[in-house]
Amino acid sequence: MTVIEAQEITKTYPAQGGKRALLGRGGIARLFRNTPTPPRQALAPLSLTVEPGEARGIIGRNGSGKSTLLKIIAGVSAATTGTLRVHGRVASLLELGAGFHPMLTGRENIYLNAGLLGMRHAQVDACFDAIVEFAELEAYIDHTVDTYSSGMYVRLAFSVAIHTDPDVFLVDEVLAVGDESFQRKCRARILELKAAGKTILFVSHDLGTVQALCDRVLLLDQGAVISQGNTQNTIDYYLRQIGQASGIRRLIHGDTEVLFNHGRLSLFHRQQELTAPLGIKAQFFSMEAYHESTEANWEICAATDERLEATGTFPRLPLRLYIVCEVGTAGLTVEISWENTQPLDLSYAAIQCFTKTSYTRWHGGAASGTFPTITADDHRWSVVAQPRQNVWACELTGDESSDMPPLCFAVDEAHSQARFQINNTDYMAQARLVHLTEAIPSGNNPLPPKRRHLGSLRIDPSQTAEQLAETKAQRSIARTLKTDRFVARLHDGFIEITLHEQAPTTSFPRTWESRTRQELAETTLDPRSRGDDEPISPSGSEQKLVVTETKEYPLTHFMHFHFQLRVGDLWIMSHDLAWSETANSDGVLSMSGRSQRFPGEVVWTLEPDGPNTLRISILLEVTARDTETLPSLEGLGVGLHPDQAAPNPPLTPPRRGTRKTAPPAATCRGQIALESLEISEYNVSVCLVPEYTRWETPHESGKFGAAALADDGWVHLNRAYTEGTVIKALSDTGSKIALTAEKTLGTCFPTAIRTDSGQDSRVLQLLCSPGQQQSFTLGVGKHNLFRGRLSL
Repeated sequence: MTVIEAQEITKTYPAQGGKRALLGRGGIARLFRNTPTPPRQALAPLSLTVEPGEARGIIGRNGSGKSTLLKIIAGVSAATTGTLRVHGRVASLLELGAGFHPMLTGRENIYLNAGLLGMRHAQVDACFDAIVEFAELEAYIDHTVDTYSSGMYVRLAFSVAIHTDPDVFLVDEVLAVGDESFQRKCRARILELKAAGKTILFVSHDLGTVQALCDRVLLLDQGAVISQGNTQNTIDYYLRQIGQASGIRRLIHGDTEVLFNHGRLSLFHRQQELTAPLGIKAQFFSMEAYHESTEANWEICAATDERLEATGTFPRLPLRLYIVCEVGTAGLTVEISWENTQPLDLSYAAIQCFTKTSYTRWHGGAASGTFPTITADDHRWSVVAQPRQNVWACELTGDESSDMPPLCFAVDEAHSQARFQINNTDYMAQARLVHLTEAIPSGNNPLPPKRRHLGSLRIDPSQTAEQLAETKAQRSIARTLKTDRFVARLHDGFIEITLHEQAPTTSFPRTWESRTRQELAETTLDPRSRGDDEPISPSGSEQKLVVTETKEYPLTHFMHFHFQLRVGDLWIMSHDLAWSETANSDGVLSMSGRSQRFPGEVVWTLEPDGPNTLRISILLEVTARDTETLPSLEGLGVGLHPDQAAPNPPLTPPRRGTRKTAPPAATCRGQIALESLEISEYNVSVCLVPEYTRWETPHESGKFGAAALADDGWVHLNRAYTEGTVIKALSDTGSKIALTAEKTLGTCFPTAIRTDSGQDSRVLQLLCSPGQQQSFTLGVGKHNLFRGRLSL
């Protein structure tokens, strides 16, 4: 049977006026103006059930309604509305010395107080000596209690209460009074009552004691229950709210709740915290020091139940931070921008999302993996997934036994310079970290005073694991193109290609008479057992029926099919662009990717061309943009007005097996309209699985060979670079795949490349060069970079 059952109880203190208004300064004026003090609601509608033997903690700020709730349960005060049922004897310690008469001795007050708690005189006689001994007041028991100290008061009151053998024990903050040894004795006694199956309601600001004594915790704020459940989770939630009220706000929509506390956000779903104690915050690195949003002085500018706007000023940086967060059906959206009021050297800015270690797996694009276990030897943060693998969206999930909902992260694709990176923290922090990072080239510093957008991040905890799997499956289907032999999947920046074949799985005799043509049509038959035009066998004849299934075998590997542009001294890969969702029109897939490194958008399309061929095209549209919108232009080959143009750096052909790195780029500032884009070269590449051992072009052939540990980067295998439009790879089983260019800019050079041992891929590449010209000069408009096919 439930010991305490409260249904929608409230407590409202009435308006104060009339003669009482004469008390205090200005009372006569208030009396004649007839302006009574408005009523105060101490408890909002509150429902509570407490089971026998449960130790329930009640925490919250001063004035949140904790003591009021205990007084109603104890019968000292009556609820304004609602119903309350309490079964069993209730002993309460609500206020220091409550029930004591100051002019009576300690002995007399024991009988008086025990009588008020429902004990008969004979019952008090039986436990009187135990009460005095526990209170340690043998020498003072016959002194009047007005001579007692506050510690002696509480020792006597507590001793009387616990010896009444209560069914329900109510304690309100009294353990904060008295010396440490007596507090330990009280806690031990409460644990004894708990072990004996007594029901305990315990109000305290001592969170350590609450955690040690209580099974569950109820958190009140302004008379309303804002959290209840697991002790540690509820205490953690409460700790997130500690601070000046001007910088704290709670947002809630449905099952999703967000707590903003002075630059840190904590995310909850169905009253379960998903973020780690470090929460969600912004971080900047300037002048060899880290600066976090929690260090700023915050002010909430505007807030509703679902939306908040806040501004923070850093005490050690000339930097102002703006946060707009909103909760809705899609979870939490956080938009962060910043403004430096003076020139500022800044290396990077990031949005950091710390989650609990209950999340054990990560997923991003086509990549996924398991988080390593954080051990006591982990003294540094470690990278789990590089930004290239997770560009615009990623998910964290728990294992099958976890009750943590999947967390889906997505970033506004318009902000294409920031990247997701997934980390493990060190042993002390004990968290997974998903952060959106934007590196700022050193050549851009010092940054002139300006307001800049850091990122718009959406975190959705509302999907179940099943819904997430279904969404990913539907997304995969939308990005998948099939021919008779190929399965091609468009990802963010690359195309994954597999080969599908039918293999026999079961063969058994069947009577053709027992199967209709429709049933036969639903089964894949080996053509050796039945031709397409073969009639149904006459009654009673037996045929061998071979059932087959489709299996996929990977053709591409590592970076799959991708392209690269060399703009000035910087190689820009297709993986680095911000890719949109796939459009599927009559079996033709298309996808567009934008960049803030150069003023353009790339559109590639993918369509079948017969059973063994995929047709691929890459279109670059150069758009006119102001240099103010680009982060770094000098050294990137961006054409300006003739009187503003900077010379392009001289280009040298790459040596085999080497990589070129771009020097730090400077900033080109000012409102200057872009006229053209200079591309020094570009290439289209397909990375094949290691089973392809040989390569050939119309002019030469050779073996890929095994990658050596000494290989530092990709090794070009051509003996000479000769113009051509096709390159092939062959396997020992006779399988052959060809990459062919039908239309490109400039001159095309087929080349074979072997990656290092870690990447273990065989690369077919078509390198496009401007020939005698220094670079391709692409004006505003559309330019066909590549149109070709991949064929078996």
